[in-house]
Amino acid sequence: MTGPDVNATVSIGVLTGMGLEAALVREAAPHASLPVPPRIECSGGTAAGARAAAARLLAAGCSIVVSYGFAGGLDPKLQPGTIVVPERVVSADGASWTIDRRRCDRLASALADVTRPVGTVARGTVYGSDVPLLSVADKRAAHAAHGAVAVDMESHVLAQAATQAERTFMVLRVVLDPANHAIPPAALAALRPDGGIAIGALLGALARRPFQIPALVRLAGDSRRARAALSAASAAALRAIRDL
Repeated sequence: MTGPDVNATVSIGVLTGMGLEAALVREAAPHASLPVPPRIECSGGTAAGARAAAARLLAAGCSIVVSYGFAGGLDPKLQPGTIVVPERVVSADGASWTIDRRRCDRLASALADVTRPVGTVARGTVYGSDVPLLSVADKRAAHAAHGAVAVDMESHVLAQAATQAERTFMVLRVVLDPANHAIPPAALAALRPDGGIAIGALLGALARRPFQIPALVRLAGDSRRARAALSAASAAALRAIRDL
């Protein structure tokens, strides 16, 4: 597959894992002064969904594609709400993709002021995993093995697909669950294929294992901080990516 015409209008494609992340992009888009609205695809939190969504973005002719949304923290120093603009993406099989440092510098600079009230901007490496890392032990192992500061389930898929298609890719992630917090299984049981939340499944999981409630309450607090940071960053990020 070849890239789009370099003289064509820059078109941004955004790959998210959840419907909430996609909604934040839609809310921000009117404030970003884009020549054309971004195309948004949601993976539903699965590896197969990420591959299909990435393929749709590239088939649509997006000239810049962005892995966008929440991430799990792997570096113990990163707190919920930390914006991550990585310069490298790695996967479990040892593959690695580098993002142009100058592009990362410009994106991080554009986000520094608008996100300061709700979070800081971190750099480094993002680890792309085909499976969610739920436990603290899994997060520690991934951090030790890959030197990554955060993990998500879409960045490695998009990096590989974009590289093969000769398109520019970027990553913008916000830490939701920090390295020292496990994710309760009920949170994943409630995730629908479209990235939304199935309340019935959540309540059923809690009825079977009510001991997860304190962890879910803590996750909800982390989620509020992460959402505030991602919301604050979105319009500025889209403008910066437009101008890369």
